[in-house]
Amino acid sequence: MRGVISLSCAILTSGCLFSGGPGSGDDADPVARDSAQYDRLTSQLEIHRTPFLGEEADELQAATQRIFWLEYPVFDPTLHSAKGPRIDYSFALGTEGNYRASDTLVVTATRTGDTVAYRAYAADTGTSRGELALPAPADGQVWWAYAVASDTVYLVTTGSSTTVLRWVPGAEPQTEVVLEDVGVDVGEFQDVGVFGRHMLFIESGRLWELSLATHVATWTGNTQQITGGISTDGIGVLYTAADGPYYLTFGGGTPRDLRAEIAASDYRLNATYATIHTYASQAVLSHQHVVYKGQSGVFVFDLKSQRVAPVLLEPRASTPRIVYIDPQILDDGTIYLTGLESDSGAVGAEGPVYSLQLADVLAEPAPSLR
Repeated sequence: MRGVISLSCAILTSGCLFSGGPGSGDDADPVARDSAQYDRLTSQLEIHRTPFLGEEADELQAATQRIFWLEYPVFDPTLHSAKGPRIDYSFALGTEGNYRASDTLVVTATRTGDTVAYRAYAADTGTSRGELALPAPADGQVWWAYAVASDTVYLVTTGSSTTVLRWVPGAEPQTEVVLEDVGVDVGEFQDVGVFGRHMLFIESGRLWELSLATHVATWTGNTQQITGGISTDGIGVLYTAADGPYYLTFGGGTPRDLRAEIAASDYRLNATYATIHTYASQAVLSHQHVVYKGQSGVFVFDLKSQRVAPVLLEPRASTPRIVYIDPQILDDGTIYLTGLESDSGAVGAEGPVYSLQLADVLAEPAPSLR
């Protein structure tokens, strides 16, 4: 994995960008000087940006090696993915357009009366892999929470006990574990995700880690309600709570407050744009790098060095206005994000999807700290 950028005079140090002594035009108007530096960096970063999809794409979701997205040609969404060639799935999504996916399997749940049917499809072809019908929840849930890991589906049924079922499409489901039997006093079960041999689940706002190898359950210690996505790189887990993103190494320990670490980093473009990199929302994790939406663009934070680098900046003055949202990252370092566009100056409702490589971002020389 490439290290986070080091200071260089190649492109963005003060001596390279600015000439002239005291009293020059730039020094006389520091805001104009700082804005010009922001504009230059914006253009420089856009060189790495490649159009990937048009504005019809919505709700990006990354697996490990495959990117998924929805399109809305009519009211009901259609599902698509790409791992090299684009796949347009012909099967219908389930109730409320729900689905979960891995690189190899797509699953969707459909509730009909007192039954929930889970239908599985091959991610590379869209062909059916099997179906599982279960009695529907009677406690307000529309379907049982479920997760997909490789070729396996994990479902969590609640009631007198909270049971994790393991289903390999084509075979009968098996009981993986009963959460109460491993010391979890389950309140309201909310969601589940499986990453390798780690199950992460949310109950009553608390985030738990369950080892599928040992069935040891550990509360992560989050003190705020989980509000956003969860991602992992096999070393630890990134979760978003009401007060921002946290990172926790698997096996326990003290969660790291990433909002605070990002704010305390030594990154500063210049005095006028000193806080554009601070955390705003939407953080995802890959190989000890956190890609997140900052105050004016998308940035990456290195968990090891605690350094920040810009991925794409939102143009300061342009038509259309571009606001980048929803960053996703694959295991190979490919970053996908949507650029919402608007001619009115407000934040747009749609826009194209771009891709770029994390390695290219990390290879950029750092701006001087002025």
